[in-house]
Amino acid sequence: MGEPDDSSAAALRAFAVAAIAATYLDYTLLDWEWRLLRKFDPRPAPDDILIVGIDPATVNSIPEPPALWHASLGRALTRIAAAKPRAIGLDFPLPERSYDAIHAGLDNALFAGLAAAARNGPFVAVLSIDARTRAARRIHPPYLALLGDSRLGIGLLARDADGVTRQFSLLVPTEDGGYPTLAATTRWGRRFATCRCAKSSTWTPRCSNARCATASFWSAKRSHSPIAFRCR
Repeated sequence: MGEPDDSSAAALRAFAVAAIAATYLDYTLLDWEWRLLRKFDPRPAPDDILIVGIDPATVNSIPEPPALWHASLGRALTRIAAAKPRAIGLDFPLPERSYDAIHAGLDNALFAGLAAAARNGPFVAVLSIDARTRAARRIHPPYLALLGDSRLGIGLLARDADGVTRQFSLLVPTEDGGYPTLAATTRWGRRFATCRCAKSSTWTPRCSNARCATASFWSAKRSHSPIAFRCR
């Protein structure tokens, strides 16, 4: 078979460009559909989901770097668990090793918070992936023993070709078949981290504007009353 002539090569290039353009046009149309649905047919967010986020006030209130937030994270988890939520999801990387050599008692402080969250009911923590090795990051053995596989979900989000996340993956392929993501695990655990009307792995447009109630991690760790974090 001979080499393709210039016209064939040009046709292949034109086809490739058209395919790429069609993909991006599809993304644009989908985004516009979502905007129209948000404007004309929105659905309210469920009122029993509370997101405790790390904001500038949180970062400024904790003198240690995030790698040493054991005590603050432990206190926050304990107080959130005291509010008796139906489920708790933790999207914060857990330590890979012991830090007691830096400050005695750090390991136990975080362990106490994790244990309180686990005793409360459904609890899922993130299993982080190393971007360099593409393998799961190690979790300090005592924490891993407490959580087990059933309380871990891989913290990865699917991105389309334009870099925007419009869907979530339920499983990440592995040599053994697949491992659930944090989104899938929390969705199973009464869907406490995803919009209630998400029935599949694609975000439902009418929920794409839903805003869950939020609170500061800083307020969670310093509050003396669990009532402030009770799910409505």
